[in-house]
Amino acid sequence: MAETARTRPDNLLVFGLATFHVTLLTTTGLFVLHSSGSIGRLLAGLDTLTGFALFLALWASTWWTTRWVLTRAPLNPENSDSRLRSAMLWGYLGGAVTGIVFLPVAFVLVFLFTFGVAVLANLASFIVLVFGIPVAAIVGGLVGTAFGLFDFCIYRVASSFVPKRRA
Repeated sequence: MAETARTRPDNLLVFGLATFHVTLLTTTGLFVLHSSGSIGRLLAGLDTLTGFALFLALWASTWWTTRWVLTRAPLNPENSDSRLRSAMLWGYLGGAVTGIVFLPVAFVLVFLFTFGVAVLANLASFIVLVFGIPVAAIVGGLVGTAFGLFDFCIYRVASSFVPKRRA
């Protein structure tokens, strides 16, 4: 479905949802790592520039897929496509695409900033990447489903406080 003026999602909504999703996901991941005591070892090999590049790559891929999902399944409660099942299905697809797009980018960024280009040519690193993409798609899809459910519910609750427009 091509994006038209009628199906184009609100830019502020796309920005807000993408930023919320990435912030909640990274904060939760860091909290879990901190609670397990392994965050120091994990972050010891990364510097601020690498961490910022990873966050930016995750945000950009999430922004792109959020816009793609909202074009096909708007959260507008007046639209018949915005039912819960549709939001969860499109959330799964958007999360899976985000995982598929983000993993190779993260892989390249971490190896470029940490080890240099020579490691990227290693066959073992490509094998890990090839087997990691299906896992990233599944994990991204599950996270996307949860975000789709959350977005649908919170948008419905927020819409109940706004007066309905008269035609």
